Formats: sequence, C-alpha cells, structure tokens
Amino acid sequence: MAISGGVFGGFPSHFAMYWKDIVEFSFYLVETFALPFAIIVFIFERAYILVYEENLNRQTRRLWRSWEDYMREWCRRQDFRKALPELLEGEDPEFRSHIEKIAKEFPSD
Repeated sequence: MAISGGVFGGFPSHFAMYWKDIVEFSFYLVETFALPFAIIVFIFERAYILVYEENLNRQTRRLWRSWEDYMREWCRRQDFRKALPELLEGEDPEFRSHIEKIAKEFPSD
C-alpha cells in the first residue's frame, strides 16, 4: 500500500511511518540538546585522537591545552555532564577516560 500525494507520494506506507518516527526523534534530540552535545563530543574526540599524545612538544601542548579548556568549559555544565555517559558509549576508550576525568573536576548537583 502506498501513500499518494504529498512528500511521501509513491512510497510504501511503512516507509512513511518510519520517516515520521525519524523526524519526531530528530526533533526530540534537538530539543533536549542531545544532538548538539553529540556533535561536541565528536569534535572533542577527534581533537583527542589527532592532537593528544604522552610527550607533546611545546606548540602541540599549547594546542592541546586550548582543547582541554574547551572540554572543561563544557564539562562545567551539569546537563552536559549528565549526558556524557550515554554520549560516550562506543567512543575511543582513552578519550572517554580523559573527558570523564575532566568531568569529575566539577561537583555533581
């Protein structure tokens, strides 16, 4: 059975229901900051993977410290800290450990 007309014209009805669920879920993510937080965690993880290492030279250390400042700035937010466990599922284990350590610097409310 296909839905006629509109955006879903010619698509099977189960696709239309699936698409409706995706759109509703997407709005839910945006409204609850999950999507922006997920993007921020993604960017932080990439910075960690590309920049961080045990023995940094002077310039790379300066660059890394600026990334850590951004991480601390976000970890100060209670809503961000609360979302971290779910956001970090499946992320690089070393990055996960690093940002969790930063998040623990701030009191839980």
